[in-house]
Amino acid sequence: MTSAEKYMRKWETECSFAQVEGREADIGLRRYALDWKLTPDQLTKIASDLGFSLKNNKAAQHRHFIRSFQQAGFYSAQEMLVALVLLGKGLQTVKLELLFEIFEKQSANLISAPTIRRMASVMLKVAILKAPLLIPSSNLAMAAEVSNYLNTLKIGLSKATSALAEALLDRRTTLTLEEFKVTAANVRMADVTTCGGLRDFAISASLRQRK
Repeated sequence: MTSAEKYMRKWETECSFAQVEGREADIGLRRYALDWKLTPDQLTKIASDLGFSLKNNKAAQHRHFIRSFQQAGFYSAQEMLVALVLLGKGLQTVKLELLFEIFEKQSANLISAPTIRRMASVMLKVAILKAPLLIPSSNLAMAAEVSNYLNTLKIGLSKATSALAEALLDRRTTLTLEEFKVTAANVRMADVTTCGGLRDFAISASLRQRK
């Protein structure tokens, strides 16, 4: 593991999302979200219920992270729930169930290949584009190293997304929950239920592409 990755994981474990149980987050967000959209007032209520911070005057980067989920006056409940699952507490098996349920439609216990690709895209987007916003820029010695590391991840994001979807599908066109739990748990050299694990996968996928 690189020093840049270690530094990023340190800040991720200290964010308020890290104290939230994934299942509680799922219940809390679904209680208020309509079409996976949340108003600022609804998000404030959810944050109060779940005990995570929306505003931290001592950490401007935390506010930037929260704002990254905002689109046209609403917050994306789907992306925020994925972030809460990836950054929050919970067993891997529970996190996999939650990720499946977030993208499953009408409790069908089945996810199509296009939906798996969408899932892979959102998960890697959270891990590579959003979670790093939690890192302060005050440590100049680490800033350059982290920036270079993230640039490498961003360059390979599209290929990593395709590789993750391919690994999850494992030559299938649809996945049931049980199939998804098996393929996700067996993804090569990575825990796809954490941001750090997803970045590990992205780096590994990038290295394989170069060979």
